[in-house]
Amino acid sequence: MRLSFFNIQKKETFNYKGNPKIYNDLNHTKNIVSFNSVGGKILVERVEEVCIIRFKIVANLTVLSSVSNEPFSYKEKIDEVLCYTNRKSYATADYIILEEKDYIEIEDVVYSLLVANLPIKLHKRFETYPEGENYKVYSEDDYLASKEESGEGNPFDALKDLDLGENNDDSGEESLEIASESEENKEN
Repeated sequence: MRLSFFNIQKKETFNYKGNPKIYNDLNHTKNIVSFNSVGGKILVERVEEVCIIRFKIVANLTVLSSVSNEPFSYKEKIDEVLCYTNRKSYATADYIILEEKDYIEIEDVVYSLLVANLPIKLHKRFETYPEGENYKVYSEDDYLASKEESGEGNPFDALKDLDLGENNDDSGEESLEIASESEENKEN
């Protein structure tokens, strides 16, 4: 679907139903297995030469779990506002995107929003970490909790009882005396 700058009036709302095949062809990410459905509403408002577009999109995806690498269904909701213009003079603010063509390719924008808003850690609800005969995968929180329970902490804790002569009062006073004597000799 192309949204032409010339056809946009003051305010318009479009019901949007994306073609999953288009999104699957665009897909180059390893964590999205497939786009099953993409749809929602697109609200467009034109203010002078700037098009303010609100994307309210819901997508049903099949994604890979970041825990087990198994595919599962995931529902992603997007509610984003983007501002576009095809005039350089209006693209002065950081949040206004300059589109060099006279249209906006909606599928490309929706795909980018879906991929950019996908969480990094993504897994099924109540999914357990894999384990086998000689291994077990821990979450970072579980790993830190097990270190606290076992008494393991900072690796430098092993050095806390090491005597480096810091508590020897004579060595500190002696070095101060030598330093002050050498300063007096320089002055004379």
